[in-house]
Amino acid sequence: MRLYEHEAKAILSRYGIAVPRGTLVTSPEQAFDAAEEIGKPVMVKAQVLVGGRGKAGGILSAENPEKASEVAASLLGRKIGGEDVRKLLVEERLEMTSQFYVGVTVDSAKGCPVAMISSRGGIDIEEAASSDPKSLVTASVNVLEGFREYQARSLARTAGIEGVAAASSGLTLWRLFQIFRTYDAELAEINPFVETTDGRFVAADARLNIDDHALFRHPEIDSMRDTRAEGPLEREARMSGVNFVDLSGEVAIMGNGAGLVMTMLDMVKRSGEEPACFLDTGGGASKDRVHKALNLLFMKARDDPRVKAILFTLSLMITPAEEATEGIIKAMKNAPSSLPVYGVIHGTGSSAAQLELRESGVKLFERIEDAIQAISQITRR
Repeated sequence: MRLYEHEAKAILSRYGIAVPRGTLVTSPEQAFDAAEEIGKPVMVKAQVLVGGRGKAGGILSAENPEKASEVAASLLGRKIGGEDVRKLLVEERLEMTSQFYVGVTVDSAKGCPVAMISSRGGIDIEEAASSDPKSLVTASVNVLEGFREYQARSLARTAGIEGVAAASSGLTLWRLFQIFRTYDAELAEINPFVETTDGRFVAADARLNIDDHALFRHPEIDSMRDTRAEGPLEREARMSGVNFVDLSGEVAIMGNGAGLVMTMLDMVKRSGEEPACFLDTGGGASKDRVHKALNLLFMKARDDPRVKAILFTLSLMITPAEEATEGIIKAMKNAPSSLPVYGVIHGTGSSAAQLELRESGVKLFERIEDAIQAISQITRR
């Protein structure tokens, strides 16, 4: 779950990291009042969960309250990165002398957190690392040993940051690591972390991504989820406990395992077709879970005329095929009449289950390749 900028900054502030004075607003009138209260030039920032807001015109400057109101009116209701702008953050404009980057993420190859700091902030960190590799310094962190403040300061100096800036950015990186661990984050970053002309060190922008699978430990974060940004399919998937990504192709895809589903997506694309969605039942293939997952694909097909077929693969090692089959048969009773459903099922009891599935209307195949070939014949008519 990715937090909005204003939500991430609220957490940073609680951990002693300075953030600009600002107010969340939802109307031009509120933007006027916020700018007037701040009493100096402001930045009006669209609160959307996409990158590149600045390049898309979602972050604008305003010299006075009247201009802030005008800018807010132009931003509210716009689409940025496919998201409707419903909220704006009006905050003081920072006059800066230096910009830095501090961040913590997960090194999936090493299986541990990695702390990052750069003397070049305000730009894409991959771009900075590519153009000037020495400007970005990283350190893998052993979670049993922890990450100490002196280590963070040392990283800052290694990145070429000096004096008070090294001490401040190092302390901020250490505090950011505490946030990263406390909130089970996948990514925590401040870009840019700036030194202002009046000698302050401030987090001008912030990003915090929380591991969805850890949200049960953070109900206060889960309650912040903005369900308005979800479509009906995403909302239904979340409530059903399955992993769903909406796509724009002709073949709706379901499987019991992310790796299996990604393999199916690749195979469908290699055949010349396009996937209509990614659906991983996640957490097993029980009757109820499979029933909800297949019903979700039927919802997708009813809403999206581009969907020409459904393809599922179930590789069952623990759940008996009979149980998963019950869920499929129950869902097939609500299948759109003109929508063909293709399936591959293997595992304990699958031979007996296949007969029942065929009787329910599922076109079964032994191999995924054969099912995709059959789908290609109908989609290319």
